[in-house]
Amino acid sequence: MTTAIARELFGYAWDIARRVSPAIAG
Repeated sequence: MTTAIARELFGYAWDIARRVSPAIAG
């Protein structure tokens, strides 16, 4: 897995986390 892919997947998961619970993103 390349860094670019990992970073994109992380961004996608983080976006979902913020939508589900804004408190997660602070």
